[in-house]
Amino acid sequence: MKLIIDYIELLKIKKKTKTQSETMRLLDLKRSNYDKYKDGGSISDKNAIKLAEMLKIDPMEIISYSKALKPHISKEEKNIWLSLAKKSIVPTTIRVLNA
Repeated sequence: MKLIIDYIELLKIKKKTKTQSETMRLLDLKRSNYDKYKDGGSISDKNAIKLAEMLKIDPMEIISYSKALKPHISKEEKNIWLSLAKKSIVPTTIRVLNA
């Protein structure tokens, strides 16, 4: 399963930012959020959409993974979100870096 930090790191590469703080500023987020995402935290739908738009990928991919990361959901619900995320994926890394 992908973590939100994976998408943040892709954004860092795509936008050629030098620091984590600079990357987070692109999303209008605090640097402390970086650590939250690194620890497996989820992202709000609004910020997931913004991140997806910057990466030029389907927002449902990030939203679905984010929902699956929430700690208080059932295994069944987690599997539903992961299934939706996988349907949205077309090798993201390749697509983003070639965009």
